[in-house]
Amino acid sequence: MVDASNVKGLLVGEPASVLVVLSVVQDGSRSASCVEIPSDRLMKRTLALLPLLLAGNFACGPKVEEGAAKLAKGSSENQSAPEPDTQPYIRIVGLEELEAEIKRRNKKGCLIDFWAIWCAPCVAELPELMATAKEFAGDGGVVLGISYDLMLPNATRDNVMPKMRDFVRKRKIHIPTLIFDDKNYDRINKRFDLPGDIPVTLALDKNGKIVDRQEGTADKERFDEMMRKALGR
Repeated sequence: MVDASNVKGLLVGEPASVLVVLSVVQDGSRSASCVEIPSDRLMKRTLALLPLLLAGNFACGPKVEEGAAKLAKGSSENQSAPEPDTQPYIRIVGLEELEAEIKRRNKKGCLIDFWAIWCAPCVAELPELMATAKEFAGDGGVVLGISYDLMLPNATRDNVMPKMRDFVRKRKIHIPTLIFDDKNYDRINKRFDLPGDIPVTLALDKNGKIVDRQEGTADKERFDEMMRKALGR
């Protein structure tokens, strides 16, 4: 084990790296290990490692060097890996834009779900809907959420959009969300033969034909059934 009284850490800052020099005593002999670790965000990880070394919780000699090398390698991989795009897709659309979004995304079959933040049953079924979206994504199945949040009195684009962004971020909603806004809200009900109440979920085949519908809440089993119909199974 490392003799904590004989371990010293020397950090030499450079523009692109941090040099860690470890002086270790083992069986009466002194040895040194030097590891160059990329700096930037990695500095925090290096500093987090030093207290453990000083406490004598690491084996000395080659194992110290091996552990530090793994840290450098892992940190380098993390630094080079691109950050995933976690921004949810949210747009305010009229009827024509909604039609275009559906046509652009629906290549093999899709579900479109009419919902709103203020609709408790709508929100309650979202995890089930997202589970279906994830399961059938590899088969080309798509799920779109159509929000009615701008249909409330006094609702404006300026107050609804930030609220929706915050909602989908906190709930980790990964399906595209289209907030419907039109001078005549009855147009969407007529276009999709909707009852007015939500939630409502429609299954569309690749040609845009409605092949199934669910008025009211549903569970994953029901959403899966609708997606299979949309995909023509």
